[in-house]
Amino acid sequence: METYTRSNPPQMTKKIHYLYSLIALTGYAAAQWSNPVSGIFGDGTSWTGGLVPTLNPTIDAIGQPFTVLVDKLTDLNTPLNLGGPGSFPTLLLSGNTLNVPSISFATGILRLEKGAVLNVTGAINVNTTGSVSIETDATSSIISPINVLQGSLVLNGP
Repeated sequence: METYTRSNPPQMTKKIHYLYSLIALTGYAAAQWSNPVSGIFGDGTSWTGGLVPTLNPTIDAIGQPFTVLVDKLTDLNTPLNLGGPGSFPTLLLSGNTLNVPSISFATGILRLEKGAVLNVTGAINVNTTGSVSIETDATSSIISPINVLQGSLVLNGP
């Protein structure tokens, strides 16, 4: 066991540098959808940093409306942020499952089709100054409480 004093502090520089390098190499960093252009969630080139995010993905590119397709089973361990000022995203789940702890929903559309499943272990939290939409078809399901903290939510589906 080592004892540290004011004159003998622990050498944290190497450990912090190593942790930063590990984060950079493995892609464990928050990222944003880089442009208001439609694409696939699992395509790293669409995200800042060039990697599919594993921490707090945020889909809020500013500009024209765009769609982000979840095209395969996707498990996120951190919250997903959808929309923001000047952003008009549609998050589309088509025939697949998205497992996520929570979703912060500020602007845009959340659309499920062809048997898609959205499994949110926490809640979908709507916090907007306007209105957001959740659209489903008869074969899709959302497993989550929905909290409307501010603004309004439009539900479209059977």
